[in-house]
This record gives sequence, C-alpha cells and structure tokens, in this order.
Amino acid sequence: MGSDRAKWILFFEVVTVCTVVVLLVLMECGIVPEFQNIGFYCEDPKISHKYKGDTISTKLVIIGTLIFPLFFLCGIEWSCHGAEGYAKRGGGRWAWLPQSLLWYREYISGMLIVFFLTDLIKVIVREPRPHFLDTCRPREAINCTSGYFSTYTCNNKELSNFRIRDASKSFPSGHAALSVYCFIFTAWFLSRRMCGVSQILVTGLQVLCLSWAVVCSFTRITDNRHHWWDVLAGSALGLSIGIYTIRKLNKKNFHRIDPATVI
Repeated sequence: MGSDRAKWILFFEVVTVCTVVVLLVLMECGIVPEFQNIGFYCEDPKISHKYKGDTISTKLVIIGTLIFPLFFLCGIEWSCHGAEGYAKRGGGRWAWLPQSLLWYREYISGMLIVFFLTDLIKVIVREPRPHFLDTCRPREAINCTSGYFSTYTCNNKELSNFRIRDASKSFPSGHAALSVYCFIFTAWFLSRRMCGVSQILVTGLQVLCLSWAVVCSFTRITDNRHHWWDVLAGSALGLSIGIYTIRKLNKKNFHRIDPATVI
C-alpha cells in the first residue's frame, strides 16, 4: 500500500514538473497570449537608459542557482554526515547521496515555483525595462517630444524577437527572486546540517550566500536591466517562497530523516 502511494506521489510530482516546465517554455517563447498591452510616455527618463548588458548573465544565474546547489548540498551532507556517520545510525555507506538528492528535490520544487510565478507576473504586468526605448526603438517615438502611446511597433531589426519581447518584462526581477531564494534555502541548510564545525565558518558561508544574492540583485539596477522596485519585488518573492519551502521541510521534520530509510 505504501509502495503504491509512493509511486502515485512520484507520478504526480513528475507530471507537475513537466507541466510547469512546458508553461515556462511557452511563456518565454511568447506563445502565451499577452494579457494587456502596456504603452509608454515619449522620452520617459525611466525607460530611456542605454542597454549595457548583464554583469551577472542568465547562464551564470542558472549555474549559481541550479547546478551549484546540487554540489553544495552533496558536499555538506558528505563532509558532515558522510559514510561513517550514516553507518553509525544504521544507514549504508552511500546513504548520504540519496539524502542529498532528497534535499535537492525540495530545493528544486521551490525554485520551480519561483520561476513560474516570476514569468507569470512578467507576462501579466509587462512593464518596460529601463532600456526599453533603446532596445525596442518604437516607430512612434521617432521625433517625439511628448505624449502617451498605448500601442507601438518596435523598429529594431538588429535584435531577435526574444530580446524585443524581453524589453517589456521588467517586473519582477528574476535574478533577484532566484538568488534570494537560493540564499534563504542554503543559509537554512547550513544552520541545520553543518554540525561539528565552528559557528564562525557556518556564518561565513551564509554571508557568502548572502553576497551572491546582493550582487545578483544590485547589478540588475546598475546594469539598467531593472527598476529598483522590480528588484525589491523579486527579492520579496524569492524570500516568500524560500520561507514557505523551509517551513514545509520543518513540518516534515526533514532534517531528522532516519538514515536507514534513504538507502
């Protein structure tokens, strides 16, 4: 009975993850219809900045929030609760590995929520980025000095359609949301699982995780990729989902799993 229930839970999780991934791809590719058409004010200083690129690229954020945590969680679990520790408590030599993957599964579940909500809000709100006029080059803004345009046509033929669409997806900041979520989860993980070491070391690692979130968030403003309120909203979103995820794990008493059950 328990085995059947576990299989159904796994099936439901796989279907949910696949559905979320498909929806994310559809939204990123612009296949999901726009909820509203946001216009702009001619020569609005908030959207008249030059495009400067990304100090922290999207690829780097993916590595830092998707790939690095896997090795981070495995490394901490192995070094602090490795083969000898699990063997003493009835687990197998490699019991730390499936335990680490359980942690990572919970981490990914929360991160997918952050991804999905961030993209959904971007599609609904469609706020122009600070470099919107420089990237889009709307035809209506040529020789314009005042007025509001509810509809416009981007005239920039040098960039891809993806980049043009992305210029209208400023709110909220995905970099801020993901990096803050990563910080909240890893800081909590360190406090729960890093045992038998100096508290100074634990705090130092938590500060490094915080620095990653701060740099990812702050550079989005200095790079003219987001307004400050976009970063604030993204940080709040990442913080909220991070707290939700760790509270869910605390309710499960997840940090006290019996090693004999993970081999």
